[in-house]
Amino acid sequence: MNKIFIGISFCMSVIIGGQAQNLPEAWKYRQAIMIDNLQSDTQIIDYQIDIDFNLRQLIEQNKLHPSGKDLRILDQDGKTFLCFWLENEVFAPQTKIWCKIPHLAAREKHTIYILYGNPQAQAVDYQACTFPLFEDFKATQIDEGKWQIRGNGNLILQDGIAYFSGNQSDIALLSQADFTMPIIVEMKVVNTTGKYLAMSLLKSQHTPVFWEGYTLALNQTTARMELALSQTETSQCGAYAFEPSGVKAKFAEQAKGVWSLSWLFRNVIMADFNGNQLLEPNTIWEIGKLKVALGVLACGTNGNPSGSMAVDWVRVRQLASTPPSIVWGNESQNPKIGHLDYFKESIG
Repeated sequence: MNKIFIGISFCMSVIIGGQAQNLPEAWKYRQAIMIDNLQSDTQIIDYQIDIDFNLRQLIEQNKLHPSGKDLRILDQDGKTFLCFWLENEVFAPQTKIWCKIPHLAAREKHTIYILYGNPQAQAVDYQACTFPLFEDFKATQIDEGKWQIRGNGNLILQDGIAYFSGNQSDIALLSQADFTMPIIVEMKVVNTTGKYLAMSLLKSQHTPVFWEGYTLALNQTTARMELALSQTETSQCGAYAFEPSGVKAKFAEQAKGVWSLSWLFRNVIMADFNGNQLLEPNTIWEIGKLKVALGVLACGTNGNPSGSMAVDWVRVRQLASTPPSIVWGNESQNPKIGHLDYFKESIG
């Protein structure tokens, strides 16, 4: 699977940059975007805001390299490049850009700038600093600094996809890092078969045997997507055990697409899969630390095997009770930069 993504692995200030092509003045075009936090009484720190932008049109207008390599986002100080990640390809009708805003003051506006039009700019990989946790499975093996591998099933990374296969075993990834509310964990599922295919938010503090938490799980044998209070064993074969009165379910033969679990308000957990929402009252968590788990979270038997799941990416991002909105400003040009010839640059 070939994917074109641009993101950030560290926040970079052009003050340290050095080379002229890395200065903001080296970009011909600047699109202003105003982030409106006027409706919120709360400041927001390290918030990921999404921007839908027609990058394909910019490429067709010879304003952006066909690979998107010269796309950058500049903070309102005019000096600091911001962390960002493209969720889909640059040639999509609308490309969703996630940008991390370091600080949004309460009841204030904040302007950022999307830069493009610099054939000399090099491709950057900024995704790691955009989200508290991001994994696109492009490596050849699991990063043990990010994940613990649990269970005896199979986990294979190939072409940017993680393939979890349980059969008679479980196989899961458990995050090394902890996260606190308000957060949302999301994963993009590209294929599913069988049952016990799941994503969980689990309490970091746990007993020797069980991790308490909430699990969003697919059971294709009963065509159900279930959200439930669960307990996940840390022994040889993990399992999530539903509280009988606490299962919320919806019909789901297939659940390809983005799954999410969010904890925005203290008393409710929300799950979503392809626009289908499930709500569960939160009965176990106070404000505290959580871990993320995903994979085949229970074992099968000879006559009743568990399933398999293919995952494109997983991420954690911040939520806001009153999300900021965006207002598009004007596109401006640097008059010192003349005609851009990306075709000549690409073959030269």
